[in-house]
Amino acid sequence: MTTRMAHAQEPVARRLERMERTPDEVAAAVDRQEAEERQYRRHDAGPALDSRRRREETLALLRRLTPAQWRRGSIHVTLGRMTFAGSR
Repeated sequence: MTTRMAHAQEPVARRLERMERTPDEVAAAVDRQEAEERQYRRHDAGPALDSRRRREETLALLRRLTPAQWRRGSIHVTLGRMTFAGSR
């Protein structure tokens, strides 16, 4: 079994892949006291999953942008001209 520290330092993708294969192994890596302190049982995972999905969608969009699209801009009300690459 992995220690809590070693488990926390693994890439998230590796932890999720392991959870997919052997959920009991990953569940056992979470300390019971830590789970109680963080109130895992009381929190709904739905909002976190929705946030993660939206982040992945945003990253997919940004990965598709061409260099010309990165230079496109708009005018932010308080920050002025902005591009995908930052303010200009």
